[in-house]
Amino acid sequence: MQLPADFAAQLPGLMNLNEVPDWVQPIAMVYSGHQFGAYNPRLGDGRGLLLAQWAANGAEWDLHLKGAGMTPFSRMGDGRAVLRSSIREYLAGEALHHLGIPTTRALAVALCPDRIYREQVEPGATLLRVTPCHIRFGHFEYFAYTGQRAELVALLDYVMQRYWPELAPNEKDLWFADVVRRNARLVAKWQASGFAHGVLNTDNMSIIGETFDFGPYAFINEYDPDFICNHSDDAGRYRFGRQPDIVYWNLMCLAQAVSSLIDVESLRASLALFGDVFWREYNNLMAQRLGFTVANEKVVAVTQRYLQLLAEQKTDYHLAFSRLINALSGDAGAWFALFCDASGAQAWFADYTALLAESGVELSAADRNIRGCAPAFVLRNYIVQNVIAACEAGDDALLHRVFDCLRNPFADEAQFDGLAGEVPEWGRHICISCSS
Repeated sequence: MQLPADFAAQLPGLMNLNEVPDWVQPIAMVYSGHQFGAYNPRLGDGRGLLLAQWAANGAEWDLHLKGAGMTPFSRMGDGRAVLRSSIREYLAGEALHHLGIPTTRALAVALCPDRIYREQVEPGATLLRVTPCHIRFGHFEYFAYTGQRAELVALLDYVMQRYWPELAPNEKDLWFADVVRRNARLVAKWQASGFAHGVLNTDNMSIIGETFDFGPYAFINEYDPDFICNHSDDAGRYRFGRQPDIVYWNLMCLAQAVSSLIDVESLRASLALFGDVFWREYNNLMAQRLGFTVANEKVVAVTQRYLQLLAEQKTDYHLAFSRLINALSGDAGAWFALFCDASGAQAWFADYTALLAESGVELSAADRNIRGCAPAFVLRNYIVQNVIAACEAGDDALLHRVFDCLRNPFADEAQFDGLAGEVPEWGRHICISCSS
């Protein structure tokens, strides 16, 4: 369909649940999923509704309203969303998008007059999400494990026709291989960008390889592979450094769900692609963050040494790259100041610059390479918390300021008026709940 010409005028009524235009045909979808490793046979859109699908600029899009109220899948919940979770998703989508990471995005957030009961009484909100696809790994699991083979076949045929039109109906093996590659590249981008999803259940995995349903997310501060951003994740299943393993595990669950439709040996061969695709993408991204153009063996080794140094000295991951630019320009003070023991940093820096020279990479070229992939502005959780507090108090100025920063994250640190420097002590170890 095409959106109506007066869509913008209809938006406030739709977002505040006052009016349902006749072009809206809300659907709550059923799915299942593995949550923290345990299978939940019946989940579904408990607080979201797929409103419409429309075509624009040669692409097709889903319009999805979160926080609209109870659905048949709300279980014991009220189907509503709070302002803080809506703001968090809105900002995260923009942050990831402008970092070049595939993600859902939000068209709008609306404050609702209702008060919502979570850990405390909070203002309610709705969020209008936009993405080409709301189909999850869990959709396939639901039809597979309820024995609805005809529906499973129809779902896969629909997915291939809409999102993989270049493939023939009998090329389901090629479809699955591409799903594996997309998700391997996605998680490589998360790791290189220091992004922790927080709740990588199979029902939170998009079939097209986008970042999807991120609630308790965080961009890491100091480099720590064991970083946990979700206070519900007691065992650290979804800790930052384990995300590639979990995405692979989720792909195995998807393979199991479609194993009646695709040859098992073909599924195994496709799953075997994951490691090579992930490491190629990740090593290339990390090489670029250090100014190199090729991730050869020596570059990978110097990268691993750098990460080990950051972990040992609990150094801020993002500043360690963005301020490296200054060090390459001869002003290394701010970079060295990040390390509690400068001798280790000095030794690594000497070997690093020697490798740049050996690789034929001039310092000015390394500078340009790093500037294009190591952002100075990062959506830290303390920034998001400050935005939420201001908005709950009725002031959205900081929200708009942060939004502007997100659109140009690779600018010089000085241009962000204090939002891109060291993290205050109170904001270094914020842990977020799944209700966020």
